[in-house]
Order: sequence, then structure tokens, then C-alpha cells
Amino acid sequence: MNKRIIWVGISDKQGEKLLSPSAISGKIISMVENGFPFIETHKTNLVKYAPVDENGKLRYPTKKEIDESFPALLEEIIAFTPKIVIALGGIVKDSLARNLKINEWEPHENYQNAKYKETIIIAVKHPSYIYVYKRNEIDDYVSMLQNEIMYQLCKKNHCQ
Repeated sequence: MNKRIIWVGISDKQGEKLLSPSAISGKIISMVENGFPFIETHKTNLVKYAPVDENGKLRYPTKKEIDESFPALLEEIIAFTPKIVIALGGIVKDSLARNLKINEWEPHENYQNAKYKETIIIAVKHPSYIYVYKRNEIDDYVSMLQNEIMYQLCKKNHCQ
């Protein structure tokens, strides 16, 4: 059974990997992963650098920057062959939808699912959003993601 998951964020902050366990988003992701010692994970971003504005402040990448970086992300996904791609935030979801030509998403209360070939894509709010705006819901966020990951990993394989 394929037990691989890729987490896809937006971009890195200068000198800091935002999905690493030392960052807030990475800590929340680690909380999710702690429920699955049997899975192999990989963390990456749409854009492999920190886009900054004219004042040197981190900004969201432009559509052009995302689209220019997307082939590298797709190569990473193909090489890792995950069962699940977790899209962290709307920018990542929209980029995957646009570049992979995904038009149908299955809506759920706190996330959306889609399928690309044999890979399940789960689109959720970015963990940093949860931390900043819904901090009292972090445990619910972690539990929701753990439940959906378990469901997706086991639905056809009758996991114990």
C-alpha cells in the first residue's frame, strides 16, 4: 500500500523552511504526522524561494511565479509518487487545480478533495491561518486531517 504524503505550501521565508518543525506551520504538520508513524512524508512549496516586495518583505507569489515554478513541483510529485497531496491553503489549491486541470472538488466542511490520476489531493486551510485566526481550533484541525488521511489511505485497502 502506498503510504506517502506530500505537503505543499506556498513558498519559503528567507533563511527559514516554513514547513519545518521549527516553524509554526511545521509544528502543526508534525502534530498531524505524529498520528502516522507508518507513513513517509515530504514537504515542499509551490515556489522554492521567498518572493519579496520592493521593501524586502515576504509577499505571496504572483500567478506568473507560481506557473513558472510549477513544472519543478510536478516533477517532485511524480518522483515521490504520493498517495496523498495536501494542499495548504487556497493559493496552492488553485494552482494545482489550474495546472493539473482539476475542475471537480468534493466539498467537505473543513476541506475539499480531488483526484489527479491515482493521487488524492486534500485542500485545507494553511496551518499558519489556523494558528493566527483560529488558534483554539488547532486540535480540531489536526484531528480532522488525521481522520481524512486515514480514510484516504485505508478506504480501498481495509487497514486495521
